[in-house]
Amino acid sequence: MTGFDQLPAEIRNLIYCYSLSEEQPITPILAPVEEGRDRKGYIQSGLPVLAEVFPDLAGEIQSMMRPFYQANTFQFDLREDGGIDNLLRWLERRPEEVDAARTISVIHWTWYWSTSDFCWNYVADATILSLTSSGHIKLTKTAGTLDADACNCSMEKLISTQCSDWTMNNVWTMTDFVKALRQDEELLIQALTKFADLIQQHDESFHAWRNGPKACTACGKSMIFLRTFDDVEWTSE
Repeated sequence: MTGFDQLPAEIRNLIYCYSLSEEQPITPILAPVEEGRDRKGYIQSGLPVLAEVFPDLAGEIQSMMRPFYQANTFQFDLREDGGIDNLLRWLERRPEEVDAARTISVIHWTWYWSTSDFCWNYVADATILSLTSSGHIKLTKTAGTLDADACNCSMEKLISTQCSDWTMNNVWTMTDFVKALRQDEELLIQALTKFADLIQQHDESFHAWRNGPKACTACGKSMIFLRTFDDVEWTSE
């Protein structure tokens, strides 16, 4: 019986292409330096597994890893203990994955003011950041309608109103476009970093809004907060 490594190269390439897309997101888990080695094998199938099973083909398979990373979604759950730190470790330690990534899902809590209950509620939510073929960043928030009087701005507008340096989707000059073509890998990571910063800002400032939020400067409805926590210690500020 012919083994996989004995198949003609064109047949192996077809199999590689079939193995590019994963059914589930890739969820990197990286341990802090003081805890030793990272958890091995957070990619449980597809090309990385083929490389382990057929080490003689590792070089051939490695050439397909960039398309593999581009075709899949990287997912980070910031609600878990150390979720933000894990994301930052991935940015620092996995340059091959970081440079190739085109879609990143960030799971968080979305807090909103319920006008019917007159209190804060929250839902599990995810924001998907993707780099489009035009070189722009698309942000998709997965939670549905929160409250009739809660901010209903698109995620792009919500971030741009709160982050003065958010320029990801501004109309570009020709210089901007040429720069994007040369450095398209960096744009998604810039957006991800700013988005993580915004969530940390919301974590830090939310405790001051016990009696209700201020209005969103864009839509005029009650501001929502994107957080890593499902609880809060209120202050009298």
